[in-house]
Amino acid sequence: MANSKSRILKGTGVGSHAVMASVHRLADRPIQPPPARRINSIEDESTALEAAAKATAKLLEDRSALAKGDTANILLALSAFAADPALLMAAKAEISNGWDAPTAIHRASESFAKMLEDAGGAFAERAADLSEISLRITALLTNQEWSVDIPKFGKHVLVAEDLTPADTAQIDAKVVVGVITQKGGPTSHTSIICRQMGIAAVVGCSEATSLTNGDQVVLDPVGDRVIVNGELSDATAPLSIVDEKAKTLIPVLGNIGNLKDAIAVNTFHGAGVGLFRTELLYLDNKTAPTIAEQRRAYESVFNELKGKPIVIRTLDAGSDKPLDFLNLASEANPALGIRGWRISQPHRQVMQDQLKAIKEAVDATGADVRVMAPMISIPQEAADFAKMAKEVGLKHVGIMIETPSIAFAVRDLAGLVEFVSIGTNDLAQYLFAADRQHHELNELLDPWQPALLRLINRICEDANRIGIQVGVCGEAGADPLLAVVLAGIGVDSVSAAAPAIPAVRTRLAHVDLELARRAADLAMKALSPELARVAVKALVK
Repeated sequence: MANSKSRILKGTGVGSHAVMASVHRLADRPIQPPPARRINSIEDESTALEAAAKATAKLLEDRSALAKGDTANILLALSAFAADPALLMAAKAEISNGWDAPTAIHRASESFAKMLEDAGGAFAERAADLSEISLRITALLTNQEWSVDIPKFGKHVLVAEDLTPADTAQIDAKVVVGVITQKGGPTSHTSIICRQMGIAAVVGCSEATSLTNGDQVVLDPVGDRVIVNGELSDATAPLSIVDEKAKTLIPVLGNIGNLKDAIAVNTFHGAGVGLFRTELLYLDNKTAPTIAEQRRAYESVFNELKGKPIVIRTLDAGSDKPLDFLNLASEANPALGIRGWRISQPHRQVMQDQLKAIKEAVDATGADVRVMAPMISIPQEAADFAKMAKEVGLKHVGIMIETPSIAFAVRDLAGLVEFVSIGTNDLAQYLFAADRQHHELNELLDPWQPALLRLINRICEDANRIGIQVGVCGEAGADPLLAVVLAGIGVDSVSAAAPAIPAVRTRLAHVDLELARRAADLAMKALSPELARVAVKALVK
């Protein structure tokens, strides 16, 4: 029991194991001064801006030289941002228009960041990096101290208002054993990264920034809380992880993007793969990969997972995840533009080549592979994809359900596909008209939203009537308690990042169908995501 000196901070837990360590508080970000007109000359303001940008680029370049792997690459890319002539030229133009240097770099970076956010996907994540560069330059111009140095030794719980992609890239999971952020939700960047790395976290903790360096905290993700001055014995007891032979209410699969992820799925005893994101193999390609190149990439993954079912998604690319070789035009609203299956119209050969490469890899490995298309909106698109896949010899065909339009047309898929897979992240985005990149809309994007669960229930009912399987491959599948609700609703399988698999398997091994159905009923009848969680947690102990 917590002692009289302990206090509780509430949030949303990520992970299944509690940790205790001292707080390492990241310094507050610099304050962006209000817009100000230039007092000094254009030359003086431009010179100050150039010096601050050069110093920022040098700092990041030096840190990159001391880092390794992805961390070094990200820091080097940040350094390049700071030294980008186009960014500096845009900022100098703002100075010429009468703004001081801090305002000028802020306005220029906002303009560049907007372009990256509009591009979506991996480019949108870089927008946060660009904002960080602007703040670093501003800090130097306004004499504000700022450090985002992440500890490299000892055991720490990292505390911050929020984390950028550059921050998370520097985390060593052996040193940073937990993360607490003031912002964020269950599907935020920080939550996803922590799940992938197996790091316990509590996000959306409104009192996070009341913590100071050296505070001893127990991070209790199962209890959705942080215990200050507590003991590990105070943490909510998680279920004991079941072994790989334990029977679960529904299968728990893994989400992968490459061979490394596939190996992790085997390591964590996933029943197979529910989502193989193929576009991650080609993000850096300047030209379209050949059929042979694609086949080799698929074969390595298929061989690793031989004997287990694999659901492979065709390119979910386009404006949402730009691939250079597609040469698609920029769009004002990429989330509603040419993405996923929609690229098959301007780039039909690209889709046909990918399906041929998948078939050749299946023939070479004997793997149990099912193929599905993303961003299907109407049954005619499903029929077109199924025809294309079957023409190359692929027998097991399905689609992603990410748009409300196809969610309400499941019965029309009879005879066209064998299965559907629900992408809860995008389905929530379109159902609630809430941009996935918008941090202030986290509650609407919460996979516990009762309206979203009711829609999933309808999908399952309609799919059952026509005899097709339903999987969930969005972030909802990584939440052990929500996985119970999904099983009760009628979902046939869930998939998640490999490190999340053991906790989800364990929870699903400790419940029966009757209890899961009661949990689903409570969640769907709730008036809010929080009330749904509380009701189900009280039932499923």
